[in-house]
Amino acid sequence: MSVELKVIEAIAGGEQQQVVCGAPQEQVRDLWKGLVHDVIGRALEVLLLEGGARLSRIGDYRRELHACDEWLELAGNATLVSASAEDLSDHLLELIHCGLTVERAETVLEALRFFFGYLREMGFRDDDPTLVLDLSWIH
Repeated sequence: MSVELKVIEAIAGGEQQQVVCGAPQEQVRDLWKGLVHDVIGRALEVLLLEGGARLSRIGDYRRELHACDEWLELAGNATLVSASAEDLSDHLLELIHCGLTVERAETVLEALRFFFGYLREMGFRDDDPTLVLDLSWIH
């Protein structure tokens, strides 16, 4: 079996690194690891400065975004910034399985949609994995 490897240079945390694409999963390192908390903080600062939410809502978003990032890291999938729609769906399903209320699930999805919108706007991502997520089935 032949695996085509492609080396990509990226900047993470101020230092240039190389990542091998196409390598087995354990050899690929998520460049966002260790930076996600800063990105979440900056996104929420922008929301606050633009007057887009009350402080309580920003606190809710902060809690949910950090919790999702921690869950993704523990699950061994990805960081929040690099998460796929499947990763996010798995997180939501796990929360609902553990008894999350519909209102809280909607807050989680709202926070994720805000965050991924920010990532697209800032050019960190070309896609928005939250666009395919739907909670209508839990009502």
